[in-house]
Amino acid sequence: MRAFRYVLLSVLLSAPSLRSQPKIFDVPLSPRIANYWIKAELHPERKMVNGKEILTWRNTSPEPVSTLQFHLYLNAFKNNRSTFMMESHGRQRQFKARTEPEDWGYINITSMGLLSGENLLPSLKFIHPDDDNAEDQTVAEVTLPRPVNPGEIVSVAIEFMSKLPRVFARSGFADGNFFMVAQWFPKIGVYQWKPRERGKWNCHQYHANSEFFADFGVYDVEITVPQEFVVAANGILIGKRRSTPTSGTITYIYHQEDVHDFVWSADPRFVTWHEIFHNDSTGRDVDITLYTYRTHATYAPLILDVAKHAIAYFQEWYGVYPYRTLTIVDPPADAMGAGGMEYPTFFTTSTFWWLPKGVHLTALVTFHEFGHNYFQGMLASNEFEEAWLDEGMNS
Repeated sequence: MRAFRYVLLSVLLSAPSLRSQPKIFDVPLSPRIANYWIKAELHPERKMVNGKEILTWRNTSPEPVSTLQFHLYLNAFKNNRSTFMMESHGRQRQFKARTEPEDWGYINITSMGLLSGENLLPSLKFIHPDDDNAEDQTVAEVTLPRPVNPGEIVSVAIEFMSKLPRVFARSGFADGNFFMVAQWFPKIGVYQWKPRERGKWNCHQYHANSEFFADFGVYDVEITVPQEFVVAANGILIGKRRSTPTSGTITYIYHQEDVHDFVWSADPRFVTWHEIFHNDSTGRDVDITLYTYRTHATYAPLILDVAKHAIAYFQEWYGVYPYRTLTIVDPPADAMGAGGMEYPTFFTTSTFWWLPKGVHLTALVTFHEFGHNYFQGMLASNEFEEAWLDEGMNS
Protein backbone atom coordinates (compact mmCIF):
# COMPACT_ATOMS: atom_id res chain seq x y z
CA MET A 1 0.00 0.00 0.00
CA ARG A 2 2.88 2.38 0.79
CA ALA A 3 4.37 1.78 -2.65
CA PHE A 4 1.04 2.50 -4.31
CA ARG A 5 0.61 5.76 -2.42
CA TYR A 6 4.10 6.82 -3.50
CA VAL A 7 3.17 6.20 -7.12
CA LEU A 8 -0.14 8.04 -6.69
CA LEU A 9 1.71 11.00 -5.19
CA SER A 10 4.11 11.10 -8.15
CA VAL A 11 1.18 11.22 -10.58
CA LEU A 12 -0.54 14.01 -8.65
CA LEU A 13 2.65 16.07 -8.41
CA SER A 14 3.02 15.84 -12.18
CA ALA A 15 -0.47 17.07 -12.91
CA PRO A 16 -0.79 20.70 -11.75
CA SER A 17 1.13 22.19 -14.68
CA LEU A 18 -1.74 21.19 -16.96
CA ARG A 19 -4.68 22.17 -14.81
CA SER A 20 -4.90 25.84 -15.82
CA GLN A 21 -5.22 25.56 -19.58
CA PRO A 22 -7.30 28.20 -21.39
CA LYS A 23 -10.82 27.43 -22.52
CA ILE A 24 -11.43 26.84 -26.23
CA PHE A 25 -15.22 26.97 -26.16
CA ASP A 26 -17.19 29.37 -23.97
CA VAL A 27 -20.02 26.84 -23.85
CA PRO A 28 -19.13 23.11 -23.94
CA LEU A 29 -20.10 21.36 -27.17
CA SER A 30 -20.53 17.98 -25.47
CA PRO A 31 -21.40 16.38 -22.10
CA ARG A 32 -17.64 15.90 -21.35
CA ILE A 33 -18.14 12.56 -19.66
CA ALA A 34 -14.58 11.20 -19.93
CA ASN A 35 -11.77 13.70 -19.34
CA TYR A 36 -8.06 12.95 -19.39
CA TRP A 37 -4.85 14.44 -18.15
CA ILE A 38 -1.93 12.48 -19.64
CA LYS A 39 1.82 12.87 -19.34
CA ALA A 40 3.76 10.73 -21.80
CA GLU A 41 7.40 10.21 -22.75
CA LEU A 42 8.59 8.54 -25.94
CA HIS A 43 11.66 6.29 -25.81
CA PRO A 44 12.44 5.76 -29.50
CA GLU A 45 15.14 3.15 -29.05
CA ARG A 46 12.73 0.88 -27.16
CA LYS A 47 9.62 1.86 -29.19
CA MET A 48 8.03 2.61 -25.83
CA VAL A 49 5.78 5.29 -24.39
CA ASN A 50 5.75 5.62 -20.60
CA GLY A 51 2.63 7.36 -19.38
CA LYS A 52 0.79 8.77 -16.40
CA GLU A 53 -2.92 9.44 -16.67
CA ILE A 54 -5.70 10.87 -14.56
CA LEU A 55 -9.14 9.94 -15.86
CA THR A 56 -12.15 11.87 -14.57
CA TRP A 57 -15.36 10.04 -15.46
CA ARG A 58 -18.93 11.14 -14.73
CA ASN A 59 -21.81 8.71 -14.30
CA THR A 60 -24.63 10.11 -16.46
CA SER A 61 -26.85 7.06 -15.99
CA PRO A 62 -29.69 6.88 -13.42
CA GLU A 63 -28.10 3.97 -11.56
CA PRO A 64 -24.96 3.28 -9.49
CA VAL A 65 -21.94 1.91 -11.40
CA SER A 66 -19.68 -0.46 -9.47
CA THR A 67 -17.08 -1.37 -12.13
CA LEU A 68 -15.05 0.43 -14.77
CA GLN A 69 -14.04 -1.10 -18.09
CA PHE A 70 -11.08 0.01 -20.18
CA HIS A 71 -9.89 -0.54 -23.72
CA LEU A 72 -6.26 -1.69 -23.95
CA TYR A 73 -6.07 -1.68 -27.73
CA LEU A 74 -2.32 -2.22 -28.08
CA ASN A 75 -2.64 -5.68 -26.54
CA ALA A 76 -4.13 -6.73 -29.88
CA PHE A 77 -0.51 -6.80 -31.08
CA LYS A 78 0.85 -8.72 -28.09
CA ASN A 79 0.90 -12.12 -29.78
CA ASN A 80 -0.78 -14.07 -32.57
CA ARG A 81 -3.54 -15.34 -30.25
CA SER A 82 -5.38 -12.06 -29.70
CA THR A 83 -8.78 -11.75 -31.32
CA PHE A 84 -7.47 -9.09 -33.71
CA MET A 85 -4.57 -11.22 -34.92
CA MET A 86 -6.62 -14.40 -35.20
CA GLU A 87 -9.32 -12.65 -37.23
CA SER A 88 -6.91 -10.72 -39.44
CA HIS A 89 -4.28 -13.45 -39.82
CA GLY A 90 -1.78 -10.67 -39.26
CA ARG A 91 -2.99 -8.55 -42.19
CA GLN A 92 -4.74 -5.20 -42.42
CA ARG A 93 -5.70 -4.04 -45.88
CA GLN A 94 -2.64 -5.03 -47.97
CA PHE A 95 -0.19 -4.73 -45.07
CA LYS A 96 1.21 -7.70 -43.19
CA ALA A 97 2.48 -7.89 -39.63
CA ARG A 98 6.10 -8.78 -39.03
CA THR A 99 6.86 -11.12 -36.16
CA GLU A 100 10.38 -10.38 -34.95
CA PRO A 101 10.55 -9.75 -31.18
CA GLU A 102 10.65 -5.95 -31.51
CA ASP A 103 7.68 -5.95 -33.90
CA TRP A 104 5.06 -6.85 -31.29
CA GLY A 105 3.23 -4.31 -29.15
CA TYR A 106 1.38 -4.22 -25.85
CA ILE A 107 0.18 -1.98 -23.03
CA ASN A 108 0.85 -2.75 -19.36
CA ILE A 109 -0.90 -0.98 -16.50
CA THR A 110 1.65 -0.74 -13.69
CA SER A 111 -0.45 1.27 -11.23
CA MET A 112 -4.13 2.16 -10.90
CA GLY A 113 -6.03 3.72 -8.04
CA LEU A 114 -8.61 6.27 -7.00
CA LEU A 115 -7.36 9.75 -6.17
CA SER A 116 -8.86 9.19 -2.75
CA GLY A 117 -6.15 6.57 -2.20
CA GLU A 118 -7.71 3.14 -2.85
CA ASN A 119 -5.59 0.79 -4.95
CA LEU A 120 -7.56 -0.69 -7.88
CA LEU A 121 -4.81 -2.76 -9.46
CA PRO A 122 -5.47 -5.95 -7.42
CA SER A 123 -9.02 -6.07 -8.82
CA LEU A 124 -7.97 -5.65 -12.47
CA LYS A 125 -8.87 -8.55 -14.72
CA PHE A 126 -9.06 -9.10 -18.46
CA ILE A 127 -12.51 -9.84 -19.81
CA HIS A 128 -13.70 -11.09 -23.20
CA PRO A 129 -17.24 -9.81 -23.77
CA ASP A 130 -17.38 -10.70 -27.47
CA ASP A 131 -15.83 -14.13 -28.03
CA ASP A 132 -14.59 -15.66 -24.74
CA ASN A 133 -11.03 -15.70 -26.12
CA ALA A 134 -9.05 -16.05 -22.91
CA GLU A 135 -5.86 -15.06 -24.78
CA ASP A 136 -7.27 -11.63 -25.66
CA GLN A 137 -6.29 -8.79 -23.32
CA THR A 138 -7.79 -5.77 -25.08
CA VAL A 139 -10.47 -5.11 -22.42
CA ALA A 140 -9.86 -4.84 -18.69
CA GLU A 141 -12.27 -4.39 -15.80
CA VAL A 142 -11.73 -3.10 -12.27
CA THR A 143 -14.12 -3.23 -9.32
CA LEU A 144 -14.59 -0.03 -7.36
CA PRO A 145 -14.56 -0.03 -3.55
CA ARG A 146 -17.88 1.82 -3.69
CA PRO A 147 -20.26 2.52 -6.57
CA VAL A 148 -20.29 5.79 -8.50
CA ASN A 149 -23.78 7.14 -7.95
CA PRO A 150 -25.80 8.95 -10.64
CA GLY A 151 -24.26 12.34 -11.35
CA GLU A 152 -21.12 11.60 -9.37
CA ILE A 153 -17.54 11.78 -10.65
CA VAL A 154 -14.76 9.30 -10.10
CA SER A 155 -11.09 10.13 -10.71
CA VAL A 156 -8.59 7.36 -11.42
CA ALA A 157 -4.80 7.70 -11.50
CA ILE A 158 -3.01 5.27 -13.83
CA GLU A 159 0.57 4.56 -14.79
CA PHE A 160 1.18 2.56 -17.93
CA MET A 161 3.77 1.43 -20.44
CA SER A 162 2.86 1.20 -24.13
CA LYS A 163 5.15 -0.77 -26.43
CA LEU A 164 4.35 0.24 -30.00
CA PRO A 165 4.23 -2.48 -32.66
CA ARG A 166 5.80 -2.20 -36.09
CA VAL A 167 2.99 -0.44 -37.88
CA PHE A 168 0.74 -2.40 -40.19
CA ALA A 169 -2.66 -1.52 -38.69
CA ARG A 170 -2.99 2.14 -37.72
CA SER A 171 -0.66 2.35 -34.69
CA GLY A 172 3.05 1.77 -34.37
CA PHE A 173 6.56 2.58 -35.55
CA ALA A 174 8.49 2.37 -38.79
CA ASP A 175 12.17 2.51 -39.61
CA GLY A 176 13.68 5.97 -39.53
CA ASN A 177 12.01 6.90 -36.22
CA PHE A 178 8.45 7.41 -37.44
CA PHE A 179 5.87 6.86 -34.71
CA MET A 180 2.08 6.87 -35.05
CA VAL A 181 0.81 6.80 -31.48
CA ALA A 182 -2.89 5.95 -31.66
CA GLN A 183 -5.16 3.99 -29.29
CA TRP A 184 -2.20 4.07 -26.95
CA PHE A 185 -3.50 4.80 -23.43
CA PRO A 186 -5.99 3.05 -21.10
CA LYS A 187 -9.29 4.38 -22.44
CA ILE A 188 -12.56 3.98 -20.60
CA GLY A 189 -15.52 2.39 -22.37
CA VAL A 190 -18.99 3.88 -22.70
CA TYR A 191 -21.59 3.13 -20.04
CA GLN A 192 -25.02 2.85 -21.67
CA TRP A 193 -28.52 2.35 -20.32
CA LYS A 194 -32.05 2.24 -21.67
CA PRO A 195 -35.37 2.82 -19.90
CA ARG A 196 -36.58 -0.33 -18.12
CA GLU A 197 -33.19 -2.01 -18.66
CA ARG A 198 -30.07 -2.22 -16.54
CA GLY A 199 -27.11 -0.29 -17.84
CA LYS A 200 -23.96 -1.98 -19.09
CA TRP A 201 -20.55 -1.12 -20.42
CA ASN A 202 -20.11 -0.89 -24.18
CA CYS A 203 -16.46 -1.90 -24.31
CA HIS A 204 -15.78 -4.31 -27.15
CA GLN A 205 -12.56 -6.18 -27.77
CA TYR A 206 -10.34 -4.96 -30.60
CA HIS A 207 -11.38 -6.81 -33.77
CA ALA A 208 -9.83 -6.95 -37.22
CA ASN A 209 -12.74 -5.24 -38.98
CA SER A 210 -13.94 -2.81 -36.35
CA GLU A 211 -13.00 0.61 -35.11
CA PHE A 212 -13.84 2.67 -32.05
CA PHE A 213 -16.44 4.25 -29.75
CA ALA A 214 -15.87 6.62 -26.84
CA ASP A 215 -17.37 9.50 -24.87
CA PHE A 216 -16.47 13.13 -25.44
CA GLY A 217 -14.19 14.93 -23.04
CA VAL A 218 -11.38 17.40 -22.45
CA TYR A 219 -7.76 16.34 -22.96
CA ASP A 220 -4.68 17.93 -21.39
CA VAL A 221 -1.60 16.13 -22.64
CA GLU A 222 2.17 16.58 -22.22
CA ILE A 223 4.38 14.67 -24.65
CA THR A 224 8.12 14.48 -24.03
CA VAL A 225 10.38 13.40 -26.89
CA PRO A 226 14.07 13.68 -27.79
CA GLN A 227 14.72 17.29 -28.75
CA GLU A 228 15.32 16.50 -32.43
CA PHE A 229 11.79 15.09 -32.84
CA VAL A 230 8.82 17.00 -34.25
CA VAL A 231 5.39 16.14 -32.80
CA ALA A 232 1.99 16.32 -34.50
CA ALA A 233 -1.14 15.93 -32.35
CA ASN A 234 -4.87 16.56 -32.37
CA GLY A 235 -4.76 19.23 -29.71
CA ILE A 236 -3.98 22.92 -29.66
CA LEU A 237 -0.28 23.38 -28.93
CA ILE A 238 -0.19 25.52 -25.80
CA GLY A 239 3.58 25.61 -25.49
CA LYS A 240 6.88 23.78 -25.45
CA ARG A 241 9.23 23.21 -22.56
CA ARG A 242 12.86 22.30 -23.06
CA SER A 243 14.52 20.06 -20.51
CA THR A 244 17.94 20.40 -19.00
CA PRO A 245 20.79 20.16 -21.55
CA THR A 246 21.87 16.78 -20.19
CA SER A 247 18.54 15.05 -20.81
CA GLY A 248 18.18 16.38 -24.36
CA THR A 249 14.37 16.31 -24.50
CA ILE A 250 11.56 18.69 -25.29
CA THR A 251 7.97 18.59 -24.01
CA TYR A 252 4.98 19.55 -26.15
CA ILE A 253 1.93 20.72 -24.18
CA TYR A 254 -1.53 20.28 -25.74
CA HIS A 255 -5.10 21.08 -24.84
CA GLN A 256 -8.24 19.96 -26.68
CA GLU A 257 -11.94 20.08 -25.84
CA ASP A 258 -15.01 18.12 -26.87
CA VAL A 259 -13.28 15.25 -28.64
CA HIS A 260 -13.36 11.51 -27.94
CA ASP A 261 -9.74 10.55 -28.56
CA PHE A 262 -6.19 11.85 -28.46
CA VAL A 263 -3.51 10.76 -30.93
CA TRP A 264 -0.08 11.95 -31.93
CA SER A 265 2.76 11.25 -34.28
CA ALA A 266 6.48 11.99 -34.04
CA ASP A 267 9.46 11.92 -36.38
CA PRO A 268 12.69 13.94 -36.49
CA ARG A 269 12.33 14.17 -40.28
CA PHE A 270 8.94 15.89 -40.31
CA VAL A 271 8.68 19.17 -42.19
CA THR A 272 5.57 21.29 -41.72
CA TRP A 273 3.39 23.17 -44.15
CA HIS A 274 0.71 25.59 -42.95
CA GLU A 275 -2.49 27.01 -44.35
CA ILE A 276 -5.31 29.04 -42.83
CA PHE A 277 -8.97 28.43 -43.58
CA HIS A 278 -10.88 31.62 -42.94
CA ASN A 279 -13.98 30.28 -41.26
CA ASP A 280 -16.76 32.79 -41.81
CA SER A 281 -19.21 30.42 -40.09
CA THR A 282 -17.52 30.77 -36.71
CA GLY A 283 -15.50 33.94 -37.10
CA ARG A 284 -12.42 31.96 -36.09
CA ASP A 285 -9.77 30.69 -38.49
CA VAL A 286 -8.82 27.01 -38.75
CA ASP A 287 -5.07 26.46 -38.56
CA ILE A 288 -4.25 23.58 -40.94
CA THR A 289 -0.85 21.94 -40.46
CA LEU A 290 0.58 19.20 -42.65
CA TYR A 291 3.44 17.06 -41.34
CA THR A 292 5.26 15.45 -44.23
CA TYR A 293 8.73 14.85 -45.70
CA ARG A 294 10.97 16.75 -48.08
CA THR A 295 10.66 13.93 -50.58
CA HIS A 296 6.84 14.35 -50.50
CA ALA A 297 6.92 18.13 -50.89
CA THR A 298 5.33 18.19 -54.36
CA TYR A 299 2.11 16.86 -52.83
CA ALA A 300 1.91 19.38 -49.98
CA PRO A 301 0.06 22.20 -51.84
CA LEU A 302 -2.48 19.69 -53.15
CA ILE A 303 -3.16 18.19 -49.72
CA LEU A 304 -3.63 21.60 -48.10
CA ASP A 305 -5.84 22.85 -50.93
CA VAL A 306 -8.04 19.75 -50.76
CA ALA A 307 -8.30 20.11 -46.98
CA LYS A 308 -9.55 23.70 -47.31
CA HIS A 309 -12.11 22.67 -49.92
CA ALA A 310 -13.22 19.78 -47.72
CA ILE A 311 -13.89 22.10 -44.76
CA ALA A 312 -15.91 24.43 -46.97
CA TYR A 313 -17.89 21.57 -48.53
CA PHE A 314 -18.80 19.81 -45.29
CA GLN A 315 -19.71 23.09 -43.60
CA GLU A 316 -22.05 23.95 -46.45
CA TRP A 317 -23.80 20.57 -46.32
CA TYR A 318 -23.55 19.38 -42.71
CA GLY A 319 -22.81 22.29 -40.38
CA VAL A 320 -19.96 24.16 -38.78
CA TYR A 321 -16.50 22.70 -38.21
CA PRO A 322 -16.08 24.23 -34.74
CA TYR A 323 -12.46 23.41 -33.98
CA ARG A 324 -9.50 25.75 -34.34
CA THR A 325 -7.03 23.23 -35.74
CA LEU A 326 -6.76 20.49 -38.33
CA THR A 327 -3.67 18.29 -38.28
CA ILE A 328 -2.65 16.11 -41.23
CA VAL A 329 0.14 13.53 -41.21
CA ASP A 330 1.56 12.03 -44.40
CA PRO A 331 3.34 8.82 -43.29
CA PRO A 332 6.51 7.54 -44.96
CA ALA A 333 6.34 4.75 -47.53
CA ASP A 334 7.17 2.01 -45.03
CA ALA A 335 4.38 3.17 -42.69
CA MET A 336 1.49 3.09 -45.15
CA GLY A 337 -0.39 0.92 -42.67
CA ALA A 338 -0.86 4.13 -40.66
CA GLY A 339 -2.18 6.05 -43.67
CA GLY A 340 -5.77 6.84 -44.51
CA MET A 341 -7.02 6.91 -40.92
CA GLU A 342 -9.21 9.41 -39.09
CA TYR A 343 -9.18 10.85 -35.59
CA PRO A 344 -10.87 13.97 -34.13
CA THR A 345 -9.31 17.09 -35.78
CA PHE A 346 -6.51 14.86 -37.11
CA PHE A 347 -6.10 12.43 -39.96
CA THR A 348 -3.44 10.63 -41.93
CA THR A 349 -3.34 10.81 -45.70
CA SER A 350 -1.17 8.97 -48.23
CA THR A 351 1.06 10.01 -51.11
CA PHE A 352 1.93 7.77 -54.04
CA TRP A 353 4.77 8.46 -56.46
CA TRP A 354 3.78 5.64 -58.81
CA LEU A 355 0.24 6.68 -59.71
CA PRO A 356 -0.53 7.26 -63.40
CA LYS A 357 -1.61 10.69 -64.56
CA GLY A 358 -5.27 11.37 -63.88
CA VAL A 359 -5.53 9.12 -60.81
CA HIS A 360 -6.17 11.46 -57.87
CA LEU A 361 -5.87 9.01 -54.97
CA THR A 362 -4.07 11.40 -52.62
CA ALA A 363 -6.79 14.01 -53.09
CA LEU A 364 -9.49 11.37 -52.58
CA VAL A 365 -7.92 10.06 -49.37
CA THR A 366 -7.45 13.57 -48.00
CA PHE A 367 -11.03 14.63 -48.70
CA HIS A 368 -12.47 11.37 -47.39
CA GLU A 369 -10.50 11.34 -44.15
CA PHE A 370 -11.42 14.92 -43.36
CA GLY A 371 -15.07 13.92 -43.79
CA HIS A 372 -14.68 11.58 -40.85
CA ASN A 373 -14.43 14.65 -38.62
CA TYR A 374 -18.20 14.76 -39.13
CA PHE A 375 -18.94 11.05 -39.53
CA GLN A 376 -17.97 9.80 -36.89
CA GLY A 377 -15.90 12.55 -35.29
CA MET A 378 -18.65 14.96 -34.26
CA LEU A 379 -21.49 12.46 -34.66
CA ALA A 380 -19.61 10.11 -32.28
CA SER A 381 -21.43 7.04 -33.54
CA ASN A 382 -20.48 3.53 -32.50
CA GLU A 383 -18.07 2.44 -35.23
CA PHE A 384 -17.99 -1.11 -33.88
CA GLU A 385 -21.74 -1.74 -33.94
CA GLU A 386 -22.92 0.72 -36.61
CA ALA A 387 -20.09 1.11 -39.13
CA TRP A 388 -22.53 2.33 -41.77
CA LEU A 389 -22.93 5.58 -39.83
CA ASP A 390 -19.32 6.55 -40.51
CA GLU A 391 -17.93 4.74 -43.55
CA GLY A 392 -21.34 4.43 -45.13
CA MET A 393 -22.27 8.09 -44.69
CA ASN A 394 -18.79 9.42 -45.43
CA SER A 395 -18.33 7.39 -48.60
